[in-house]
Amino acid sequence: MSALPLDPVFNDLSFVNGGMTLVSSNTIAETVQELNARFAMGKGEWFMDLQQGFPYLQAIMVKNPDVRVLAQIFRSMMLATPGVAKVVSLPISLNRSTRVLTWSAQIQHATGSYIVGGYGQPFIVATFGGGGTPS
Repeated sequence: MSALPLDPVFNDLSFVNGGMTLVSSNTIAETVQELNARFAMGKGEWFMDLQQGFPYLQAIMVKNPDVRVLAQIFRSMMLATPGVAKVVSLPISLNRSTRVLTWSAQIQHATGSYIVGGYGQPFIVATFGGGGTPS
C-alpha cells in the first residue's frame, strides 16, 4: 500500500519541485504518517466507519479514566499500525487535579529505526545522540 506524502509541518499534501510522488509501501515515512493519522482522528468521526479512530471520548474523556486501560489502548493502536515492530516505551501520567493526560512513545520500526511522539508532539523519526539511544 502506498500513501500520499504529507508535509509534517502543515499536515497538507507535500509537493517537491512542483510534483508529488507516493510514499513507498512499508517505509518508515509511511508508518510515521499512519501513526499521526490514527491519533489525529477520534473514534466515530468518520461517517464511513465509526469504529475507526482513537477513542478519546470513550476512554479518556470519562470520569476517572484508568491509566492501565489507556496504556493498553495506546499500545494496541500503535502495534496495529503497519511497520511497527514493537513499542519500546510508553510512559503515561494522569494529573487528576488538572485532568491532564500526558504520554510519550518510543516505537521501533520493522527496519530497526525508532519513531518518537506523544502528547502535543507528532510522531517523527528519532535522531540518535552520542549514546546510541533516540533523543
